[in-house]
Amino acid sequence: MRKLTYSVADQRLRITIHAFTRYESHRHFPALPRAATLSALMSNGRSKMPASIVALAGWLLPGAGYLLIRERSRGLTAGITIIALFVLGCFIGGMRVIDPADSYANLYRAVMQKPWFVAQVLAGPIALVSALIAKGPSFVVSHARVYEIGTLYTAVAGMLNLLVIIDCTHRAWREGSSRL
Repeated sequence: MRKLTYSVADQRLRITIHAFTRYESHRHFPALPRAATLSALMSNGRSKMPASIVALAGWLLPGAGYLLIRERSRGLTAGITIIALFVLGCFIGGMRVIDPADSYANLYRAVMQKPWFVAQVLAGPIALVSALIAKGPSFVVSHARVYEIGTLYTAVAGMLNLLVIIDCTHRAWREGSSRL
């Protein structure tokens, strides 16, 4: 049996894989392939994108930060999840769940008046557009429990997007610092 060792770039983690060669393989254990193949959605190269651009793109379109650093499957998964969670929150509670403060003259007072709007804005411009649409006269504020659930869904979508932005920015920064 031959021992193959693969190590991560920062040399902290070592993964050892025991692979059978063709001559050592047993009839129940066929020979393992020499090189693992990557999915078409997974990246095999890194981007040289600045971390600040990655963070801004991640806020403008959830998951776009991962796409810029060439992590397609992660970007699509995160982006679709965040947008679906936000849209479901709007469907469950109505468009008025995106409820900004009345005035931003005193920022502290505005945040204390509607603290969940801060989390909702983290989902990206979709929250700001939804807030403008919801200010129309055709939408009424619901006082039922579903309104609170919709608010919670949209706020969780924003907080999840914040985590995604932090992760893809850190990955872009780490790749940028390893080139120096």
